[in-house]
Amino acid sequence: MKKVAVIGLGGYGWNFLYNSKGALDLLPLCIDSLSDEGRERRERLPDIAFDTTFLESSKSQIAEFVKDLEYVFVVAGLSGSNGGMISSLLEILKECKVLPICMLVSPFAGEGESKCKLAQQRLSEIEKTRGVHIVLSNDLLLKNAKSSIGMRELYGMQDQVVIAMMQEFSAFDLPLALKDLFSFYDRHLSQHSYLVEKIGLSL
Repeated sequence: MKKVAVIGLGGYGWNFLYNSKGALDLLPLCIDSLSDEGRERRERLPDIAFDTTFLESSKSQIAEFVKDLEYVFVVAGLSGSNGGMISSLLEILKECKVLPICMLVSPFAGEGESKCKLAQQRLSEIEKTRGVHIVLSNDLLLKNAKSSIGMRELYGMQDQVVIAMMQEFSAFDLPLALKDLFSFYDRHLSQHSYLVEKIGLSL
């Protein structure tokens, strides 16, 4: 099985890496803070990890991770405390000439107007950078889920969709062709309209 290179950023990124270990043959990089919560996550997933405060000085570590890769998946929440690092990470990947395939999660409306505005601001910046930008909506997921499903099951559904997209994308022949990308977009927008809010491409 082909290894899937994934950079998980912050809490959502870490959770995805942790929950998908059995479903994907991962080549993981976890970028997390050195908060107490970040340290606890690191102990439970002892893969490469470093303090986001030093993201800029960690270019060499990121460059080594993506060496010989044509693309890498980036999984992150748009409104979390680490979400502000996404644009900086994408700039580093651009310098490394690696195409980022971003799986980004928007917050629930119930998390507050300020968080939703922050997420939109971050997304606007991200969409200016080179890469594929796939936005998964927590609100869409909640709206379309059965009332009997709990939050753990909801997030499990979300992880399964992301895993399926990664597996399909990783099966493409290299180098990637634009026709493959557009076919991928159309298929997953129609298949997962209950979750996928937006798919964009900037080259």
